[in-house]
Amino acid sequence: ATGAFRDLSDTFTITSIVIPAGASSTNYLYEDTKTGTATITNTATGLTLATQTETVGAGAASMVRVETKADGSGVVMGTFNLTAGISTNAFAITRDAFTNFVANVAADSWTLASITGGVVGGDLVPAGDSKSATFTGHLKGSAVIQAASGALAATDSGVITVVGGAPS
Repeated sequence: ATGAFRDLSDTFTITSIVIPAGASSTNYLYEDTKTGTATITNTATGLTLATQTETVGAGAASMVRVETKADGSGVVMGTFNLTAGISTNAFAITRDAFTNFVANVAADSWTLASITGGVVGGDLVPAGDSKSATFTGHLKGSAVIQAASGALAATDSGVITVVGGAPS
């Protein structure tokens, strides 16, 4: 978590607060855009130290991306060469507006785009649950993997170029 402290009306960021004379507490807001936990410790002369933990969760899914790992720890599948006959797996990952991991979802569809050479649509085979797909290039050529999920904005893979196979 990498948050910020805000005034109670949420109009500006604060770096310190003043507890009014005769009072023993005050209020402020904590906001963050990254998932995780933050431990907040408050100290003031003459008052008891106070600590609390804030947990920040992901927001609603706003995008689906073709990524390298199912658990959200991967990255968008980039551009790379793949030897003919070798397979690679792609995962449909949803993220919130701040790119926090939401889920590995069942894609509505898996397709290949920008196909060249001997690559064909059948080189991409979705898993039974549609949460991933396996691409196996058999002939030289290239393609981009696409996953669609409802109306979410989509990020395709980079260009995957099949090398070393029979001429296309």
